[in-house]
This record gives sequence, structure tokens and C-alpha cells, in this order.
Amino acid sequence: MAIYEKQNYGFLTERLYNVSLNLFSVGKNTYKKPWHWESKPVEYYTLHYVLEGTGSYSVLGNEFHTKAGDAVLIYPNSLATIDTFTIPYIFHWVNFNGAVLKDLLKNTDFTKESPIMHLPDCLVPYIEKMTEKQGLYPYQQSHMIGCLYLLFSEIIERSSGSGKDEDYKKLYVHKAFDYISENYYFNISVTDIAGHVGLSRSHLYRLFMEELNMSPLQYLTQYRLEKSLVMLKETDLSVSDIALRAGFESAYYFSRVFSKYMGQAPSVFRKQKDFHLNHVEITE
Repeated sequence: MAIYEKQNYGFLTERLYNVSLNLFSVGKNTYKKPWHWESKPVEYYTLHYVLEGTGSYSVLGNEFHTKAGDAVLIYPNSLATIDTFTIPYIFHWVNFNGAVLKDLLKNTDFTKESPIMHLPDCLVPYIEKMTEKQGLYPYQQSHMIGCLYLLFSEIIERSSGSGKDEDYKKLYVHKAFDYISENYYFNISVTDIAGHVGLSRSHLYRLFMEELNMSPLQYLTQYRLEKSLVMLKETDLSVSDIALRAGFESAYYFSRVFSKYMGQAPSVFRKQKDFHLNHVEITE
């Protein structure tokens, strides 16, 4: 009888560390005799999810006892050891990395000093679903990464880490920032921004006031004015062209808003010899 069984379910070959989320490999290990394991420093995260048996993980000099339903996160370039107490010892494992992970993990109870959470039964379906579309085609990789996002959704929902609400506020606001920076030159509205981030207008307004002490509309107007300042200084575009490229609905409206906050019309402002790109402040 084999003392060790390993099932390797699927993997992505392009190990790009700057993508949002990248799944490297996923599998299931079964140990039928006492087992000792030492990790090697790697540049990705490893999640172990215990299905059966008991054991211990040692990380950074701290020891954590594990049982069925426990999830242990091994951080990149960390050294960890595992010893089994009872057999069979069966666990799923997932290797992954990506640019979004720092924000995701901030909203979980995982830390380097205490990388263990008890999550009975909730992760197995997502890990198993990663096997349904295993392969290298884009639709298969997207399926597996989608399951990994859902897995983190379950972990975050069951976490009670301090500051989670504040982190979520910042995530929504920064998502709005990104949308504005990519679309300000279109005729976007606050409703468009709120719809993109998945909030109501009133909820988005409250978050902006809490984080920035200005409304989403004030931020959008400020952003457009700052872009118009750059074009006034660095291009020969007409005021009408600049108005449209900065996202204002007309040259008249642009001139009116510009004069209100900058104290003079765009054409007059442009003629100043000591023209500087100062930060625009919208305070009302």
C-alpha cells in the first residue's frame, strides 16, 4: 500500500507576478504514514486546507496544531515545516500569487505570525471546481482563477480582522479613482462611477466624504480641471478642444467652471508668463 498519494489537478504555466491573480497549481495529498515536510522558499503563496487527520505547522518559530477544516497560508519565501499526528492526513493545496493579494489578505484573519483559520467545509467546493476546467486554454484558466476569487470571498466573509470595514472603504474609493482616470474624457457621471464600483450614489458620496472630504462630483471636476491645466500649458489646442478632451460637455461650461475655481477664463490664464501647474482645490 502506498504511503503517499498525490493528485495534481491543474496549473497555469505563465507565472506572471504582476497580474491581478494567478493560479500556479492545485492538488490533493494523502499521507498514510507519519510524515515530516519542510517547505522551500518560493515566490508564491501556498494554501493548505486539511480534510482529515491532525498535525502541526511550524512557521517563524510558532507552532500551530491543525485538524479537519483548518486552512494554513504559507507566505512567499517563508520556511515552514509540517508534522502529522494522526493518519491518514489528507489536505488540498493551492499555489498562487498576484498583485491583488495584498489587498485581499488585509481583509482576512491570516497574518504571517498567525497564518491559520478554521473554515469548516466552505473551501472544498471551490478547490474542487478548479479541477472542472483544468487546462491551458484561456477559458479554462479563467474558470480556475474565478474559483480562486470565490474561495477568497468565502475566507473574507468568515474573517473578523480589525480594520476590514476601513479597508473596504478604501478599495471602493480607489476603484472609483481608477475608473475616473481611465474615463474622465468621456461624458461620465457620478451615476456611472457608482455603477462601476457597485454602490449606490448616496453610498459612494458618503465614502468620498469620509475619505477625501469631497464629493465624487467635486473629485471628478477637480481631476478634469487638472488635466485641462496640463493641456493649456503643454499644447496649442484650442480652449474648445481642451474642454472636450478633459470631459466637459462644452467650451462654455468648461470656461464657466474654470473661471469659478481658477479665478479667470482659460484663455486669460494661459497667457500668464509664470504659468505653473498648481494643484486645483475644490472646496465647495
